[in-house]
Amino acid sequence: MKKQSNCTHQWMTDLEGEIYCSNCGEVEKERDHNVLSSYKPLDERTEPKSQYHKFSREGGSKGFYDKDSDKKKLPKHVKKYFDRISDEKNSWKTRPENYLDVKRNKCLDLIEKVLSKNNISTDNLLFDEACMFYDRLAKNEISYRKNNVFLAATCVYFACKNFNYNITLEKISTDIDQNSETLKDKVKNIEKSCRTKHIKIKNQGLDKILLIQKEIERFPNNILPEKLKRRTMIHFPYEKIDHMISSSKKESVASGIIDVVSRENEVNVTPKKIAQVYGISDFSVRSSSKKIQEALEK
Repeated sequence: MKKQSNCTHQWMTDLEGEIYCSNCGEVEKERDHNVLSSYKPLDERTEPKSQYHKFSREGGSKGFYDKDSDKKKLPKHVKKYFDRISDEKNSWKTRPENYLDVKRNKCLDLIEKVLSKNNISTDNLLFDEACMFYDRLAKNEISYRKNNVFLAATCVYFACKNFNYNITLEKISTDIDQNSETLKDKVKNIEKSCRTKHIKIKNQGLDKILLIQKEIERFPNNILPEKLKRRTMIHFPYEKIDHMISSSKKESVASGIIDVVSRENEVNVTPKKIAQVYGISDFSVRSSSKKIQEALEK
């Protein structure tokens, strides 16, 4: 690139240590004594920082700004640096469409294996809690670039803490055949990400789910078959309606679930019958059922 004679160069450095002019974007290749002697690193310069390029850790760039002009074009080598950061950050988006489903299945299998080594079956609520925690991480885009083994171990660890199970990180690290210190670091990183995104680690909603399950359990067997009722209590995808679980009454959620399950299994249970059991209006049953159905179809 040829030097611009009418430019009063103001030299600065980028993150890779290359010197360039903040006015015209020219890269200084010669680096003669005069240039180096007048050059100051970013943290030592005396000019207002607002005149210079502000680097973003999020993989994007905010351009050059000064008091007299609008956004200017970045030098190519700086733009290339941020493009690479952005590509790495979004690399998971170029993977197969079913990548996230495959990753989830692998993690749930690993969660099951870790629990089985501690004599805990998938029927236990601890398994549901660990799976719910994984889904919460995935929903907030924390799980995408995490190792499946450490991710599953972290989900088990936090589930155990919520249910007061005495399964330590050292025991889990032995179960997954990994170094305990490495696992501790991974758990701390995920915990930090959860705090940043305001994700509650403690009590992911299972306390409310237990109350909803009790409401389903008290529904008469002569109206809804007991086998179907038990299957609904255990295997219903509660994680898909977590917004309703936290904001709606337990009777309303339970009535909506029963209405949805009844229609899917062609059981003749009307909203009016369900409303009579829970002491609510049939309109409330229909409204709750509609919201649950929409959440399941997403």
